[in-house]
Formats: sequence, C-alpha cells, structure tokens
Amino acid sequence: AQALKQNTYLRTLYLKHNSITSVGFLTIGAAFHDHSSLSAMESCNHTCWVDCVEGNDYGMTPRQRRNRKLYQLLSTRHVESSTARHLNAEFGEEQFTIRLVPKVLHCIKRYSIDETEDSSTPLSITFELIKSWMMPELFEHH
Repeated sequence: AQALKQNTYLRTLYLKHNSITSVGFLTIGAAFHDHSSLSAMESCNHTCWVDCVEGNDYGMTPRQRRNRKLYQLLSTRHVESSTARHLNAEFGEEQFTIRLVPKVLHCIKRYSIDETEDSSTPLSITFELIKSWMMPELFEHH
C-alpha cells in the first residue's frame, strides 16, 4: 500500500476479483484517501483510479481527485464543527498562519467545484472559518 501511495505512474488498478480482505482494502484505500490531516491527504496518490476505492471516480483528472478529497476532508470536519481546530493544529497559531487564511478561503471556493452531493456547501464551511479561525488576528494587523 505504501508503494501505491507514492506511485505516480500507475493510472488504473483493478482489484475487484482478487482475494483481498476487508483489512487489505482499508489499507489500500488509505494510500488513496488518508483523512488524518491535510498534509496526509495531499501526499496520497491522486493519479491512479482503483475500482474498489470509494470516491475515486473513473475519468477524473488527478487534480479533480485531489480537489474532491480535500473538499471532502474540509466538509467532514465542518460537520463536526472542527475545521478551525484542525487547521490550528496542523498549521499552528503562529504569525505566518495569518497569511494562509485568504488561501484557505480561496481553496474552499475552488475545490467546491468538485464537491459531491453529500458535502457541505462552500458558504457554510467559509462561514465557520470566518467566525472562528484567525479572524481577530487577521484584522489586528491591517
């Protein structure tokens, strides 16, 4: 599974009729979709389509797959009202993090193009971040 995570040459992988256990599928799935952090999600394989990995739709470009995965991660965190807490944990609460706020807000808008039907709306995610993530700090410096 680790080799699959780093492989950017393989484009298609059919596993449906192999004798892979459910644990095996979970391990393989983590190579393509790791929800533990934005960094982990970014380092996943976005180039390969696998027939048994949920959310890894055939015909999508690697960029579309990556965008959808990142948006799903933000959407899942939003449902738990934990987006700001996770971003603080991943980026820290340092001075340079303030510069990331506009970029994160822009990414929400950009990635929402590839959202799925069960995802949160971009406006809802944006509202959560505006009310709770680095906004006082952002406006103190302007």
